[in-house]
Amino acid sequence: MKGSIAQLLEDHRELGLMADRLRGVISCAVPDTAAIAVLRWQICRKLIDHCSVEERSVYDLLITSGDPEAVQLILALRDEVGCLDNDVRTYVGEWPMERINREWARFGAVTQALLDRLAHRMAREERDVFPELARIAQRRAA
Repeated sequence: MKGSIAQLLEDHRELGLMADRLRGVISCAVPDTAAIAVLRWQICRKLIDHCSVEERSVYDLLITSGDPEAVQLILALRDEVGCLDNDVRTYVGEWPMERINREWARFGAVTQALLDRLAHRMAREERDVFPELARIAQRRAA
């Protein structure tokens, strides 16, 4: 089922693997623009879909749960890192291939920072958000 915790965790695993591949590409001395184009497209597509599902099936559910702890957690996480889907769109638009070739080291630093934020968000969701969702669901079932 789309939006299940298992599917969201699988998305995190896939995003993590894509991010690792992109980290490998940006660690090289010269740009591999073909690899960059493919990986950025894959990450962008996956992240946009994932964030859309996650917002509807997790974040909105927790915000409307009436549980003050859940609401506080979600609002804090949104303030802390956001969903990143818009950030990824902006990043792709600001970094066309010509600029990547011209500013390779800067591109690597910007990409690394974005991937670090993505990893941080996924770790926080797995550690804090998904268990909170399970707690709320268990409470409602009781």
